[in-house]
Order: sequence, then C-alpha cells, then structure tokens
Amino acid sequence: MNVRCARCPEHATCNSSMTVTCEDGFMLKPHLLSLNGYPLPQCEPAPERARQIDITLTEVVKIIRQQVTKAWRERSIERAADSRSVQFKEADVKNEVKQKIKPVAEVDFNTVWDEALRKGEAKGKVIRDSASKSLALISPPTRLVIAELVQRILSFVFRL
Repeated sequence: MNVRCARCPEHATCNSSMTVTCEDGFMLKPHLLSLNGYPLPQCEPAPERARQIDITLTEVVKIIRQQVTKAWRERSIERAADSRSVQFKEADVKNEVKQKIKPVAEVDFNTVWDEALRKGEAKGKVIRDSASKSLALISPPTRLVIAELVQRILSFVFRL
C-alpha cells in the first residue's frame, strides 16, 4: 500500500499527532466528508477578517478605477482599451487604501492586504506584478467604455 502525506492546509500548522491548528484570525472548518481526520480540515478567515479582506479588495479596485479614469480624462490614456495596460505602484495604492479604511494594526493590515490581492487575482479583478511591484485592473471600468462610446458618437454627429 502506498502511503502519502497530506499537505497541511493554508494558514494552518499540522502536528505529528494529526491535529491541525489555525493561525490567528482563521477558524478551523472540518470537511463535510471527514473520516478519521481525512481529508484535513481547512482554515477559513474569521467573519470579521473576511469582511476586512472584502472591504480592502473593494477599495483597491475603486482606487485603481479612479486613477485610470483620471489618467483617461487627462488624455494620458488614448483609448479605454489601453487602461488594461496602465499599472500603478502597489505602495501608492496601499497607502491610499490604508487612509480610507478603518485603521488596523500594521502587521494585520499587511496580511489583510496580501489576502485581498490574492483574492482579487483569483476573482480576476486585479493583476499583481510582483517583479515591478505594481497593480492593474484586468478590464477597464464600465464608465470608461461608456465615455469612449459617447465620445465616438459625438465626434461622428458633429462631423456631419
């Protein structure tokens, strides 16, 4: 019989006595079909922490959209499609988010920030470039697409 070791779940510490303990801010959630400890339980964010992660992600997307819109208005982005390639320094966005949301401890904010960006990447909302330490939206905001459409219609109407 082939014996395999199970990977310890994310945000958990596994002991040799087959027990799993979660990091601070995470709750142990047993698997529905658990039999004698297998599959291993998962560590899910506590409700308050999950709420902080969602708020942080929402604020990140909102700030990047505002910056893309501002750049578009200033004509530094010629077309709305180019907004996908516009990147912003992660540190700048992080400082803005930190100012706008409820103050949290510095260490806790950094972990919430990382979790929010991981969740944003998984949901397809943001792109995080760790090499250049920058952030970008995956798709342009709807208002930019609408603004570009209105601009095209107006330029077509007034050419006639």
